[in-house]
Amino acid sequence: MAMLVKQRDRVVFLFDKDKVKDLALPYDDTILQRLLQLNDPVWKGLNSDFPTLTVGPLYTSIPITKLRKLTETPPRDNQPAFAFIYYYVVECPQGSNVPQIVQRLKKSSLILRVYRQAPPAPPPTIVNPDDDERIGDLRLPGYGYVEAAPLGIDARWVWNVKEADGKNVGFVDLEQGWFFDHEDISLTSSNLIWGVKNSNYLSHGTSVLGIVLASDNMLGGIGLAPQCSARVVSQLKCETEPNCFINSVSEAILQASLVMNAGDVLLIEAQRGEPLSACAAGPPYVPVEVEPDVHDAIRLATTNDITVVEAAGNYAKLDANNRPLPVNLDQYAFDGKRVLNKNMHHEYHGDSGAILVAGATADAGHSRAEFSNYGSRVNCFAWGEKVDAPTWTKSYPHDTNKYTTFFNGTSSASAIIAGAAVLLQSCRRKYDGTHYSPERMRELLSDAKLNTASSGPSTELIGHQPNLRAIIELEMP
Repeated sequence: MAMLVKQRDRVVFLFDKDKVKDLALPYDDTILQRLLQLNDPVWKGLNSDFPTLTVGPLYTSIPITKLRKLTETPPRDNQPAFAFIYYYVVECPQGSNVPQIVQRLKKSSLILRVYRQAPPAPPPTIVNPDDDERIGDLRLPGYGYVEAAPLGIDARWVWNVKEADGKNVGFVDLEQGWFFDHEDISLTSSNLIWGVKNSNYLSHGTSVLGIVLASDNMLGGIGLAPQCSARVVSQLKCETEPNCFINSVSEAILQASLVMNAGDVLLIEAQRGEPLSACAAGPPYVPVEVEPDVHDAIRLATTNDITVVEAAGNYAKLDANNRPLPVNLDQYAFDGKRVLNKNMHHEYHGDSGAILVAGATADAGHSRAEFSNYGSRVNCFAWGEKVDAPTWTKSYPHDTNKYTTFFNGTSSASAIIAGAAVLLQSCRRKYDGTHYSPERMRELLSDAKLNTASSGPSTELIGHQPNLRAIIELEMP
């Protein structure tokens, strides 16, 4: 199911906490009245020109005491302090000149960062599998990613030799919707941490869950880590009007972080698209961490020893010859800064700690898939095509046993890498009861000496495909 998701134009801004720490700013809907009391010329002008404009806290579902505690979390070495309690959002009146509002807010001496929040984007997959129901022998090639390198990540060796299956590791999938009634998915509504329940793209979420945790039940297939402790969290939260949702990726990450444990794995199956009105020719899809609030939420998760796997995103438009135009993330600029260029320093937008994943062809040569984003920031790749997985179809409730042989995109690749991370963490727990830090996990899964390179590593810029056997034999002989 993929429905039209509405979201009013929203502008996120971050106060400079050094400049407002003595102003006693409320973290509620009275913030605008307080700003007007300060006689700030920017806010007075906006309030005069847009009298129906409203301002409120960005995070509305997290109690102020918890949000303050998250803000006070000590960051990793050489990282800026967290600032969650200083993030607010402007709800722009319909028909507003949103770029003008952004530019005017940038003139406020109290504000550190301002940007237009992107609406919900389609998840990072290429093919809609709703109408594909291939079963039987036709599905077998779609599980090649479990085989030995260089074809796959060698999950089969982990199952058979190390007898690891994800046990004692928590896993959370962040996206827009899932189908829990599938015969190969052992989840219920109680496994939803936060957000709108099963709202959108049910086939996508079902396939992602299947890759990671499809049950070992003699039905369909088997997930990479079927015994992991799994939950989901939605990137969408309800608005007051029907079918109007707010894209709340950072809030979803924070909600997940509150209930996850050190050593768990969080998969972000989302990508950022520019508002269509701002980029009518076709918006680029890029990793969600380009938005500062999402970046900070990911940084909090990795600071808390949660491994985060994030899709690099897919193309959003075609060239003159109808070929995909993926994004070179080294060249992509957010608010004028190349925040995903690994070779550039950004004072407020450094390394989030996430594992960024690109998609590649399924053959053992593994070239960058023509749709996949790429760049120096990308750490790993996996199969971005021809992946077999459970799916949801519009024939429900009668059919709970549908599968696709063509789950594609950086979506399938990210799910495979997340499954690899859960398996590796499960092996570590079984080996000595410890877990890998997010930094060490990323190092191991992307190590050029241990893992599978693409066909053109110096030009394709998609990192490496993990070779779990090589990693485990080195780390846990």
